[in-house]
Amino acid sequence: MVGMALLVVATLLGAALQSLAGFGFALVLAPAALSVLEPDEAVTTLLVLALALNALVLFTERREREILGGELRPLMAWALPGVAAGAVILGVVGRPELQVAVGVLVIAVVVARNRVEPERDGRERGDGALRIGAGLTTGVLTTTTGTSGPPLVLWFEHIGVSPHETRDTLAASFLILGFLGIVALLVPGGAAFDLDPLHVAVLLACTIAGQVAGREIFVRLDPNAFRRIGFALVLLTGIASIVAGLAG
Repeated sequence: MVGMALLVVATLLGAALQSLAGFGFALVLAPAALSVLEPDEAVTTLLVLALALNALVLFTERREREILGGELRPLMAWALPGVAAGAVILGVVGRPELQVAVGVLVIAVVVARNRVEPERDGRERGDGALRIGAGLTTGVLTTTTGTSGPPLVLWFEHIGVSPHETRDTLAASFLILGFLGIVALLVPGGAAFDLDPLHVAVLLACTIAGQVAGREIFVRLDPNAFRRIGFALVLLTGIASIVAGLAG
């Protein structure tokens, strides 16, 4: 009962946070799920709920979606080899070491980036190498640490896109990456696709409630507040990655 209560609270908070800031669901829910559920069920439940959450953001808010297709396509194209590379890297380097290294890198980038104003027309610049790096890093982090949000958030901040564009394009990105994660679980020889229908039903209701609450806060945020929240979440992700690596 206590474990389920923890999952309910974590799902509500995580869904509200991601609906508000564009990412953060896994950052809040993953530790709770892994502490309460068996590993296979925790991973599968997180993937299914994340798919539902991102679909809710994109398709239930009765507004025009602002997905940056010109950014989404190359980022996801480069994320695919990154996903494969991450699986290889994880087989060579231990997860704890990777988590510490990723955390240090994320914090360093946030500190450096926070000292620079975003580009006003960054999408028209020829930052091809940086775009490729963001896509590859997103893919690598998807299969090594499960924290794929920071490279995308920092890239969108770099090119100076609006909060609505950032939020919707992140949701579309996570929808694609989540679908790939589900497919990977269904491949024979991989981790088991394990779900408890009762857990999923309860947590899905919490996901919907959290998404609605986060959306109501998001529509009242000014762009500077959204930017500060995004940086704070990326920084928190870096710190959490270091802590998890040292604990492992």
